[in-house]
Amino acid sequence: ETLDAGGTGKARHEWGISVRLNLAIGAIFLVAGAFAIAMVNAQMHRQALKEAEARARLILNHNMATHTYLNRDLKPAVFAALGDSDTSGAFDPAWMSSTFAIRRIHHYLTASLEMPYYYKECAVNARSPSNEADVFERAFLEELRRNPELQGRTTVRTTDGLLVLQVIQRGETLESGCLRCHDTPEQAPAGLVHLYGPKRSVGRLAGDLISAVSIRIPLTEAYAEADTFTLKLSAGLLGILLILFGSTTWLQRHLVVGPLRPITRTAREIATDPRKLGQTVEYGQSVEMATLARAFNRMSVDLHDERELLEQRIQERTAELEAGHFEIANSEQKYRDLFEHMDYAFALHEIVLDEAGRPVDYIFLEANSAFEEHTGLSRDTLIGGRATELLPGIVSDPMEWIQRYGS
Repeated sequence: ETLDAGGTGKARHEWGISVRLNLAIGAIFLVAGAFAIAMVNAQMHRQALKEAEARARLILNHNMATHTYLNRDLKPAVFAALGDSDTSGAFDPAWMSSTFAIRRIHHYLTASLEMPYYYKECAVNARSPSNEADVFERAFLEELRRNPELQGRTTVRTTDGLLVLQVIQRGETLESGCLRCHDTPEQAPAGLVHLYGPKRSVGRLAGDLISAVSIRIPLTEAYAEADTFTLKLSAGLLGILLILFGSTTWLQRHLVVGPLRPITRTAREIATDPRKLGQTVEYGQSVEMATLARAFNRMSVDLHDERELLEQRIQERTAELEAGHFEIANSEQKYRDLFEHMDYAFALHEIVLDEAGRPVDYIFLEANSAFEEHTGLSRDTLIGGRATELLPGIVSDPMEWIQRYGS
């Protein structure tokens, strides 16, 4: 609480150094903590995204390797084992269709996962309805046909209310050995036509793009885990910041505000009661506080000494003035007595000058008793009166009298 700048004595409240310092430290801690938490949360989201991308790449490579194994190793070995058996009309998708095998493996795998992922070798007019492309996948397949250089795309999108990492890329291209099943229904095995019908995934040519591989790795739970960890980190960091804030508050009160209080209190007492000039404070423990205390004490003592010296000089000067005034009063009384008892008529007057600077009249300011007797006019009549008005009955020519005695 301090006096206002106008010195009216009205108190105004201001934040002390303790409050200001605490607020500044608290604000710095909060900003630094919020920045650190935001950085950690963003990094965890990026890490979750990287892990999802790595997982999608692993799934893709694994399934492509499964395709290769079925087409290059398993099917040729089974056909070789069958030898001369008539298999022209037979169809068993469990070993004759690598896409079927991948779909079944995916079904078994995701059934055991806590966070299942989406995998589809999507196609337009797919042989199995479960492989039929959705709107997003169909648009990507059309883009693949228009742009042969496009291989794939990775995006983060929301589908079915879930945030996912969408990885979609170019899939299988129809080879000439696959035309038996994908050219016309008449050439396809009877078992295949019986299972899937004569219309799905037929009428294709060698080199045609058959499918695209679509993988969706859920991010909602991964981001939720990152956010949960961030909340826990925030709570822990907040606790640490509170401990640090409390420690710094105690330290600044002990090392800064505490040593300043005696100086502040003494300065306020001196400001409200100048008689307390000369008071001193104890030295602080730190070099800075000791220096400040010494300077304050020196200033207080010096001001006290100067104030006493000034008061002494004022008293001395007052005594001198009073003595001089008495002497002046005595001298003035002596001159007044002499003026009053002179035998000669004497008057004090103020000369009135014309524009040329010549005396044209008198205004009487004072007159002695002899002047009253000489003129026959009382002092009350003379003082403030003009000679041209008062003297015509006394002198024959007042103007001549004024010119003569006007110096």
